[in-house]
Amino acid sequence: MITANKDLLAIHLKLLEDLAEENGVALKFEASVAGGIPIVNAINNGLNANNISKFMGIFNGTSNFILSKMTHEQTTFKDALEEAQRLGFAEADPTDDVEGVDAARKVVITSYLSFNQVIKLNDVKSVGISDITLADINAASALNYKIKSIGIAHANVKDFVDKIIKSFTESFDFSQFDINVTTPVISTHTGQGAIGLVVLRDTLN
Repeated sequence: MITANKDLLAIHLKLLEDLAEENGVALKFEASVAGGIPIVNAINNGLNANNISKFMGIFNGTSNFILSKMTHEQTTFKDALEEAQRLGFAEADPTDDVEGVDAARKVVITSYLSFNQVIKLNDVKSVGISDITLADINAASALNYKIKSIGIAHANVKDFVDKIIKSFTESFDFSQFDINVTTPVISTHTGQGAIGLVVLRDTLN
């Protein structure tokens, strides 16, 4: 069973895994979260011997594209969004992308994989980028920072320490996993156009 439907997985991933196991089939969903990196395979097969304590990443390429355009070209949010839609990076209705809903779904899925914890989508605190202005962008730049939409989760919320990512431009996806044995594992991908290829990869594997 193969799906890229993160809306479904963010709510029913544990149930679907249980059903797949009961019926003797595999559930594959690499394309649901940063498939080009790929995160699901990295956690299940590359980091499965480690204890992941925290992950953080740029989980929505559309928001990153818009913020990068605003930063580097002094484009307004409206104009950057229209360009993203024209280029096929953004949906006709971009609400889920620019209001943090898409990233929140991916945080829920990645948390389940990383921490073996089932969390509810409503428990993820999300903030969109639709209210970001050029004044905000330039104020951050004056302090040598860049505004980014970052998804972060910690196995132990009490130990959480926030970080600000100062790079990764255009429409890149980015992920970092803090584990117990080595230095943090960091991966990047351009973040667009890989869903069909990743679904095919799941099918072949």
